[in-house]
Amino acid sequence: MQKIKKSNFNALVSQSKSLKNRHKDNIVQVKCSGIDIIANKGVYPASGDSELMIEVVNISPSDNFLEIGCGTGVISIALAKKANSGIGADINQLAVENSKLNAKNHNISNVKFIKSNVFKSINQKFDVIVCNPPYTKH
Repeated sequence: MQKIKKSNFNALVSQSKSLKNRHKDNIVQVKCSGIDIIANKGVYPASGDSELMIEVVNISPSDNFLEIGCGTGVISIALAKKANSGIGADINQLAVENSKLNAKNHNISNVKFIKSNVFKSINQKFDVIVCNPPYTKH
C-alpha cells in the first residue's frame, strides 16, 4: 500500500491573490443560460461550464439545494426558478454580495446567499448539492 505524502501546497494564498487581481478594473456583464448577470470587481464571471451545470442538474419543484462557490449566483438563480428553495455559499464576501444583487435583479427570493468556507457555516440537509469551481484562468 502506498502512503500519500502530506503536501505543503496551500491554494488559499494563491487563490486570494488571484481573486484580488480578477477583472479588478471593471464590471463584467454576462448572459448565461439566458440570464443576464453582473460580475462585480473581484468575482469570477459565469462561463460555459456554468451553462453546462445549469443544463444538467436535475432538480424538482419540491427540492432544496446548496451551491458551494456561488460566484455571481447564476447557477443558484437558475436552480431557484425550478426548486423550492436554496442557499448559495461562497468564501468570498464580494461574491455573496454580487449574488444577492443578481438575485434581486431577477426577482428571485427563494435563495439565500451566505459567506461560508465550503460547509463550515452550513447546518442543514439538501436534496441537491452543486459546486462549479473556476477551472479556467480568468
